[in-house]
Amino acid sequence: MPRAHDMIPRNSAGSLTRPMVAILILSTSVFATRGNSAVAQGQVLSSQEGVQTESLAGLRDSVAVLLRRTAVAPGMAVAVVGRGGMAQEMFFGHRDVEAGLPVTANTRFYIASVTKSFTAAAAALTADEGGLELDAPIIESLPSVPFPRTIPIATVSMRDLLRHTAGISSPAVNFATAYAGYDNGPELMALFSNSEPVTRRFRYTNVGYVLAGVALEAATGADWRAAVRGRVLGPLGLLDTGFTLSVDEDPVAVPYASEAGSTRRLRPKSDRVMHAAGGMVSTLPDMARWLRVVMDEGTIDGRTVFPPAVMRELVSSQVHLSGEPSVMERFSGFQRSAYGLGWYLGSYRGERLVQCSGSYAGYRAHLSFMPEQGVGVVVLQNEGKAGVFLPDFVAQEVYDRVLDGGPDETRQTARIETYLELIPAIRGEVAPTDLSRPLALSDDAATTVFEGIYDGGLFGRLHVESRDGGLLARLGELESFLEPAGERSFRVDFTPGMVEGAMTLTFGSTADGPSQTAELSVASGVIFTRVSP
Repeated sequence: MPRAHDMIPRNSAGSLTRPMVAILILSTSVFATRGNSAVAQGQVLSSQEGVQTESLAGLRDSVAVLLRRTAVAPGMAVAVVGRGGMAQEMFFGHRDVEAGLPVTANTRFYIASVTKSFTAAAAALTADEGGLELDAPIIESLPSVPFPRTIPIATVSMRDLLRHTAGISSPAVNFATAYAGYDNGPELMALFSNSEPVTRRFRYTNVGYVLAGVALEAATGADWRAAVRGRVLGPLGLLDTGFTLSVDEDPVAVPYASEAGSTRRLRPKSDRVMHAAGGMVSTLPDMARWLRVVMDEGTIDGRTVFPPAVMRELVSSQVHLSGEPSVMERFSGFQRSAYGLGWYLGSYRGERLVQCSGSYAGYRAHLSFMPEQGVGVVVLQNEGKAGVFLPDFVAQEVYDRVLDGGPDETRQTARIETYLELIPAIRGEVAPTDLSRPLALSDDAATTVFEGIYDGGLFGRLHVESRDGGLLARLGELESFLEPAGERSFRVDFTPGMVEGAMTLTFGSTADGPSQTAELSVASGVIFTRVSP
């Protein structure tokens, strides 16, 4: 088992880096009290090729102990698959803690960046049909996208987008598609004028896949969702996988954040921020079926659904990761050495491993398989902060059992102790203030000089207003009350449950009258200029 310190991504100075979630502590009551009846549902379905039933004996109990001891995940669904089908499925905890509703086979989870595996598959299948060229410059089909002259778009192909080597960075695209939201095609197109060139090496980002979705739409004449549905979901029969997420629509898993000994229910993700890089929801059975067909090169239940050559290309090395140590090369104990089209390639304990995952406020998804061992694992969870590594640890438990021929109590104990060590190491010393509720401000801080509408160009309009005794900031789909953090500076938590957490909103000084500017510490800092009182 890796040391806890080695599993936490850090920068060259040794400080915690922003891309991963901070782990905080959740009360054990979720599993120890009201969750007892739902802690470990599920059954061993059958012995499948590549999976020895004996090695999985007691797996459900081991996962339940891991969840109970770490106490950071309200609900989880786990599947172990072999080449012939489902070997075991398990359901733990609640999809809705307050209502006491358990996680079941019908529970839909947001799968975040696992969406990339579907977008890449839809593009590769469209190319196989002759609908586009993976290696042709995308500018041939997207001449109207307003890229700056500094972007060498004439040399960027669909393959570059899908393997993260396009060399395009765009804070506006990332922020709008993942957080603030966007309304239509023209608005999304305009965001790309914010693009900047970066080194053409592997650089994991949502921008390439968002643009791949646009290119896919240009090639097929339909929305990227229609392309994914028509070429992947429909043929495979993934009826419970889709592109909208609402906790009002039963039975979606409610997103939570585990913070400072409690579980906070998070605001649902808006459909306006569901995009080709991370805009899908699914159930455990559907994700297990998707993993099986990728494992078996397009064949499932004795039927060839997708061309084997296409499926092999998705999980073949398209770009090697750099030789420098990074979180992308060693992630939660899994070694990553290359990237395919939507999937990482690497190893675990010397065995070849193919893996993809997704993380967002209130959710974490893990899919992986060992080709030579003929076994794969799916883990879906409705917590993405304190429990961000937990699905990976569950997958390790499965693979250790397969490789060792059964459970190893020493490994199991070490795994739990490692995670318990991770919690305080990643969470930091200060618990964040819950800014989804109004915070009482001093008379000076609550002054109306900050209220108004500020325009940030491609980043949208920032609305600052008094509400319920506090000062509220709204930006697209995001909103947060303000917490004083210095002279004319405030803390805003637009993305609770994410490692990025709080940002700083600083208003420009003015000798008399209302503030004329506001700077938000996203990307390199975005300046918003007052346009209305």
